[in-house]
Amino acid sequence: MPRPPSARDLADPASPAYVVEESPFFLLNRATATYAMQMSRAMRRVGADIPSWRVLVLAEQRGPISVSALADLAVIRLSTVTKVVQRLARAGLIRVRRSRKDRRVTEVLISARGRAAARAVRETASGIFRRAFAGTGDAELRELNRLLRRLVDNMETGPHG
Repeated sequence: MPRPPSARDLADPASPAYVVEESPFFLLNRATATYAMQMSRAMRRVGADIPSWRVLVLAEQRGPISVSALADLAVIRLSTVTKVVQRLARAGLIRVRRSRKDRRVTEVLISARGRAAARAVRETASGIFRRAFAGTGDAELRELNRLLRRLVDNMETGPHG
């Protein structure tokens, strides 16, 4: 009797046993797309969008932060982050200044109004988080994060990265 295919065989696109629904990338993409659709709807209800949410939360937690670091961490093109930063600055949610260390670098700092907006978007995002991870234990969440970090690290630093 032949052995059943391994999880790796089912997930590897080059394997004859490949099943797209068993691919971690297929599942990650479905989870990310579903999350993005729900977040987009939820953010609209509080007058925000996903790029604004990312910039506000990163400015709140990492500020002062350079615009290029925002783009890298938020996984958003620099030109898009620049527009989001300009929009949030006009709304008084963040401040922009030249770096004291390197005058060529633009830094973003969150304002008091921005902190209030960040709290509102974080609360909205929390509902989606709680629904997505219902029934997931603390150890499972830590393991998922550990695996995702390794996945990203492997792709960024691996032989083909």
